[in-house]
Amino acid sequence: MGRSRRLIFTLILTAQTIFAGYGGNEADSILSIINTVSREEKISLLNRLAYLYRLNEPDKTLDYAGEALQIAESIDNLRGVYIALSNLGLGHRYKGNYYEAMVFQQKALDAARKLQSDPDIVQEYNRIGIIYKNLGLYNDALEYFLKAITILEKNGDTNDGDIANLYNNLGNVYRKRGDLELALEFFFKTLKINKDLGDKEGYAYILNNIGNIYADLEIYDQALDYHKQSLEAKKDLGNKYGISTSMKNIGDIYLNLEKPEKALEYYRQFQTLSSEMNDKNGIASSMTDIGRAYIALKNYTMAEEYLFSALKIKNEIGDKIGIIDSYISLSNFYIQINRHPDALKFINKAYGLAKDENFLEDLRDIYLNYSIIYDKIMLYDKALEYYQKYSAIKDSIFNTGISNKITQLQIKQKSEELEKEKLLLEEKNKFQQLSLVKKNQLIYSLIAITVLVLVLIILLLNRYRNNQKANQELAEMNKGITGQNIFLQVLMDTIPNPMYYTDNKGIFIGCNKAFKEIHYLEGDVIKGKTMFHLYSGEVAEKHQKNDKELLINKGIQQYETKLELPDGHIHDVIYYKNTFQDSSGQVAGIVGIMLDITDRKKVEDRIIRSEKQLRKANATKDKFFSIIAHDLKNPFNAILGFSGLLHSDYDKYSEEERQSIICNLFNASENTAKLLQNLLEWAKTQTGNIEFHPELLDLYEISHENISIFNTVAGRKMIQVTSDIPEKTFVYGDKNMVNTIFRNLISNAIKFTPNNGKVELKSSWTENGVEVCVTDSGIGIKENDISKLFNIDNHIQTPGTANENGSGLGLILCREFVEINGGNIKAESIPNKGSNFYFTLPDLMPVS
Repeated sequence: MGRSRRLIFTLILTAQTIFAGYGGNEADSILSIINTVSREEKISLLNRLAYLYRLNEPDKTLDYAGEALQIAESIDNLRGVYIALSNLGLGHRYKGNYYEAMVFQQKALDAARKLQSDPDIVQEYNRIGIIYKNLGLYNDALEYFLKAITILEKNGDTNDGDIANLYNNLGNVYRKRGDLELALEFFFKTLKINKDLGDKEGYAYILNNIGNIYADLEIYDQALDYHKQSLEAKKDLGNKYGISTSMKNIGDIYLNLEKPEKALEYYRQFQTLSSEMNDKNGIASSMTDIGRAYIALKNYTMAEEYLFSALKIKNEIGDKIGIIDSYISLSNFYIQINRHPDALKFINKAYGLAKDENFLEDLRDIYLNYSIIYDKIMLYDKALEYYQKYSAIKDSIFNTGISNKITQLQIKQKSEELEKEKLLLEEKNKFQQLSLVKKNQLIYSLIAITVLVLVLIILLLNRYRNNQKANQELAEMNKGITGQNIFLQVLMDTIPNPMYYTDNKGIFIGCNKAFKEIHYLEGDVIKGKTMFHLYSGEVAEKHQKNDKELLINKGIQQYETKLELPDGHIHDVIYYKNTFQDSSGQVAGIVGIMLDITDRKKVEDRIIRSEKQLRKANATKDKFFSIIAHDLKNPFNAILGFSGLLHSDYDKYSEEERQSIICNLFNASENTAKLLQNLLEWAKTQTGNIEFHPELLDLYEISHENISIFNTVAGRKMIQVTSDIPEKTFVYGDKNMVNTIFRNLISNAIKFTPNNGKVELKSSWTENGVEVCVTDSGIGIKENDISKLFNIDNHIQTPGTANENGSGLGLILCREFVEINGGNIKAESIPNKGSNFYFTLPDLMPVS
């Protein structure tokens, strides 16, 4: 019986090469015998199960590896301990728990060192490097990958699968750091090793990685070609996991090409394959991608459904990185549809998780989202603050000494090298098939070529000796010129204002330190570039036009312009330019100095605005006293008149007449009180003494509360007042001010609507928040009067349909309160048909 169990055990271990990825059949086979084998065999089987479940059910990986570790430690099985520790690291890594993963991987490395096993040490260096890469700590990742490569090179293993895997990982790190040229170099090294080894699977994945490089460069046609080659290679291998990856990558390219229908087709295939493999990570990822495609198709209902479905799966499997990615995707979605509170809610959740784990790449993307949200709601200080945080993390991830992009020409060169390698291999095969005579002829030809090359070398040496003395003299001259250039550059760098100089074709020759700093330039990258590399086409064309005029007319040129610089702000800049000449007296180029006058312009603008505000305040004050004098006079006359009648002739009037006088007296007092209240509130807004306390408000509740106040007034005129504002229509605003806005607009609508009319309240989402509309079926407003409604300088008083009195201050107060709350107000009307009053309130809390 024991012998048969060992045979089954051996067969199961052999099956590792047959079952890939999830390995359901192999896992079932192991589970069927795991309780019938010895403890040593059980450790190996538990570790194998842990490895099989790492991709799709990492919790099981942790369970099985933990059990294996416990048994291995109890019988001092160091090899079993090592593998269990390494698997625990894998389980935590696939759950996104990178710091826990690092603890176990370091313990596994210690165990591998005790075993004195170079292959195991190499494996742990590789896995630790991957964790650092996922954390965005690329220098640490490179350190461990290079340690692993050093061991392999020391042992002479420079052409096997392990070093190919490490080269591939190095390429991915360099790609993440933005050094696409180095990334491509390591991908091609991997490609060569895979070809030599006949590793078709590795070859397929490298084609995939090269496709990713083209995609990074936005050379989508070539990226698509490489990914499709990779897909065909994976189909030949029957590698479902690899096929699903290619489907995703191809979908991404079609989405970038603005072909969302085609992208959706590939994302659907990605989802189907992931479901067939029970790859939960893949299923969640495909749902996120499908959501992105629906966003591009403007099918926001489906997009939201898929994004939330992806988040649910990621929560189920405890994938922290995936959860953060989902939160960021949902934030992006809500930014797209201008639902800023929801966008802020999800980016806050993402920030909470990413900050706890210090996931640098995620924090970089989160800070960028914060910047976009605050920019959209015009909180520019906050937007700049988060953009600076985004830039700081970006700079810490990317090595500033490495180029962020390589040109399409460099990529083409690498592709040509690959093609040349292929052609050389073909020529080698042809050469081996040549007859012996042709081989000899080729050898003779090579000898003749060698002799010819030697003759040429001798001629070149003679020429070199003849020119050596001249070159030495030239070197001395160059040394002097170099010294002068250094002194000139040092002198320029001491100038605090940005300074540059170009040739007569507009190509930069050099600049000073200040110019580099404001344009975020490194080294001599500016040389050989033009204004079109720094600024938008319109700005660059303006510079080009002015430079042409200066080159023709010579002399000094000065002009002022607005300039958007890399700090994200528009600057007011004065340019001072002059031409310089070469040794022959010809105009050789232009030297320019920039003077940033942004702060000065802001001060000037503030002075002008203050003067306008002061004039307006004086005019407003005069108008205010005019209103008090005029509008309070009539109601007080009425109050005094009616009260005087009662005081002097009370007994002369019947009870019915006294009731009528008292009713008129009450109405006059009520109207006067309302007028005084509006006057006082409006005066507070003008003096800056009003307090502003924004909070989260539900407009559904606000609208119904205010409608109820006017039930009696509306009932007298049999006017139906309704609200279609949905529940949970949240805005941020000062409750007292918002109630005042609603009361005044509803009161006006009732006042100017005849008997049996209608007043309706509606709302809709806009880019700036929530827009409320108060509609009435009243007498309307003349077109010439609409522009005067909200301006105290054009004070309008119109009696209501039942001769109701009013001061006209209500709408002026509404405008003040709406603007204080960050919104705007407007009116539309057709005489004798009715009016619409619109005002907006922000759906995102103001940030102080």
